Amino acid sequence: MKNKILLYQPTISSHAFISPLALLAIGNSLLEENYEVEIVDANLNEQAHEAVLSQGLEVLFIGITAMVGAQIKDGVNLARKIRERFPGLPIVWGGWFPSVAYNQFLQEGAADYVVIGQGETTIKELADAIKTGGEKDRIPGIALKKDGKFIKTPDRPLTDLNQLPLPSYDLIDADVYIKKQEEIPHGQFRNTYRKVYGVEPSNCRTLFLSTSYGCPNNCSFCCSPEVCRRKWKGLSGENLAAAVERLQKKYDLGFIWFMDAEFFVDKKRVMTFCREILKRKVKIHWDPDGVCARDLAKLSEAELSLLKEAGCLSLFIGAEAAALETLKKLKKEHTPPEIVEEAVAKALEHKIIPRVSFLLGTPGESESSILETIDFSCKLKLRHPLSDIILLYFVPLPGTAFYEESLKLGFVPPASLAGWADKIYLKISVKHSIVSELREKHASMAKNIKHRFAPWASCDKEKLCLPEKILKKVCTFRLQHSLYRYPVDYWALKTVAKLYKRLLPSQ
Repeated sequence: MKNKILLYQPTISSHAFISPLALLAIGNSLLEENYEVEIVDANLNEQAHEAVLSQGLEVLFIGITAMVGAQIKDGVNLARKIRERFPGLPIVWGGWFPSVAYNQFLQEGAADYVVIGQGETTIKELADAIKTGGEKDRIPGIALKKDGKFIKTPDRPLTDLNQLPLPSYDLIDADVYIKKQEEIPHGQFRNTYRKVYGVEPSNCRTLFLSTSYGCPNNCSFCCSPEVCRRKWKGLSGENLAAAVERLQKKYDLGFIWFMDAEFFVDKKRVMTFCREILKRKVKIHWDPDGVCARDLAKLSEAELSLLKEAGCLSLFIGAEAAALETLKKLKKEHTPPEIVEEAVAKALEHKIIPRVSFLLGTPGESESSILETIDFSCKLKLRHPLSDIILLYFVPLPGTAFYEESLKLGFVPPASLAGWADKIYLKISVKHSIVSELREKHASMAKNIKHRFAPWASCDKEKLCLPEKILKKVCTFRLQHSLYRYPVDYWALKTVAKLYKRLLPSQ
């Protein structure tokens, strides 16, 4: 009887060397049940499809994970090949997008089963049912086709991560991912470390780690409320410290990136983790990728000092908007601009670099609201030069409150799974909304802010030549006075600076 399971990570268009965390999580759960598990990552293997297809006769089923974008196209192409060569081989999909678009995966024949939401427990029960011929429609947390109908079984409650195997990279060659991260000359860790300490880090070996699942927040642009029902489960502080210690020692890591929807849901566990890291004398830097500005602003000086001492180098804050009416639509009215600024200031006082993201062009958002957000982000950067500002555009995604609103406003979603992977989709506008106008009117403006004016306005004056010092002043002036378009002066000064350095290399 077949006992091997293949798990496939499709091609990602960017950040291609992020570890396949979801596949590692379910793979480790399957190992506990004595299944043989292999992960194939298309981002590292140019012959990934053939690596899967060559084992088609040997495996119980093939599992595929995916986010919106390139992963959908690659995963669907592989599923099509599997259908052609092995019609009876079950295909199982999981991940955020399949969890909210399961009907489309089933209708197009790309999937036999879709695991919805957290998959560590569900995948074990599904594997057992496939192996023994058991009734799959009795397994909570999946979607499938039965008697010609597409059905979704009842939701599965979140499994406590402390009851699952501790995060492990044993199923893949972690060193390959670490080396790929090290090859990125301007990676997030390198840039942040230079900002804080003014020198290159001695150890750039980086891995990623999920410390929790779910989120209690109800953001209108996020599918987590639909998938996780606003529930959250996280590793305890002790178990998280144990996992970090084990990974750091095994792979000689200098940095760990925590990939969570919301890291500070349980402040007690975070503080316990920090104390445990210090107690165990684990020398490592880390960055939590989901932090609510309100939670950060509430931390005491002692708690912030503990974060820093335990290795927190930077963190990611989702501010999203500045206008109060927009924050209410986003269901983020608890993080108004003054709270965001307080959180940023507190972090920087302790040499923790905040990365702050803003979401532009949500359904029904006025142009004045967009401009207010852009202006606030620029002023935030000027007042706190070491902070990083990220401007993102709204895209309608299934399973979100804003998706339903977008449909009412006239948005026509892609007719096929391939459409969700098409780059053109990212430019699809919502009829009667500001999105279309925003993309044409403000896209270059946002690019000027993010990639030109903000970096120069915040760079170290002492390391600049004369034309660059003038460029810094020009960029600062533009941000101060909301002059975001037509950067003729920027390009002229950049050209002058290049000539200056070429003619006077010692200056």
